[in-house]
Amino acid sequence: MKLHHFFFISITVFLTACDQKPKVSENLQIIFGEKEQETEQYQTRVIVTPEFMRFDDGEGAHDFVLFDRKNKIIYSVTTETKQIMMVEDSKTDIPPQPGLKLNKDIIKDTDDYPTLAGKKPVHYKFKSGDEACFETLSIKGFLPAYVAALKEFNALLAKDSMATLISMPADMHDNCDLAKDTFAPNRHLELGFPVRYWDKNGFVSTLVKYDEGYKADKLLFEIPADYFKMSVTQMRQKASSANVF
Repeated sequence: MKLHHFFFISITVFLTACDQKPKVSENLQIIFGEKEQETEQYQTRVIVTPEFMRFDDGEGAHDFVLFDRKNKIIYSVTTETKQIMMVEDSKTDIPPQPGLKLNKDIIKDTDDYPTLAGKKPVHYKFKSGDEACFETLSIKGFLPAYVAALKEFNALLAKDSMATLISMPADMHDNCDLAKDTFAPNRHLELGFPVRYWDKNGFVSTLVKYDEGYKADKLLFEIPADYFKMSVTQMRQKASSANVF
C-alpha cells in the first residue's frame, strides 16, 4: 500500500462521516498532523474566521502566528522572549517569472480512495520545469473559507519574500522555492483543499479533523500589548545599516 494512500485512509477514520457534504462556514478549526525529516509527527491547529487566521500548536499554546485579514498584517508571537515579529502589506508587485516553467501532473491512482464530504481527492504533482517540487491530494470546493484565508496569507508572505529575494545571490535560488514562496504560492490552492501535502524536502502535512462553525474565544485573536514589536522591514533596514561599513 502506498504511503499517501495509508494516510488518506487514516483521515477517514478520524472524520467518520466522509460521505456527508460539508456545511459552508466561515468559522473553522482545523487540525493537521505534520512531519519533517527526522522528526516525530506533531499537530498544528488553524483557526479561521472572516477577520483572522491563527496558527498554533493547539489548546493552551503560548506561541502563535496571527493573520489580521482586514489590515493585512501577520504577527508572529514568541512568549519566551516577549517579542512580536510583524509582516505588513506593501506595494510590492510580483512580476511574472517565465523561466520557472511551472506545470503539474495528475496522478491517476485515487480510484479506490474513500470519498471525503462526498468527493474523491485528486492526486497532483507540481513541478518547476522537470523538477518535482511537491504533491497534494486535493478536493475542490472543500472547506473554502480555509482556502480563501490561506491564499490571502500566502500572497502577503510572497510580497515579503520578494523583498528578500532581491538581495539574494542568484546562485542561491531554488526553482521550487521560488515558485512556492514568491511567484506562485497559491497554485495548488486553485485546485482545492489539500487534505495531504508532501514536498521534496520531506515535509508532510495531513488533515486530521475539522470543526465547522467553531466558536473561538476572542482572546485568541489578541496580541499582547506589552511585547516588543518589530516589522520584518525594520529588521532588514537595521541589518542593512549595520553592514554599511
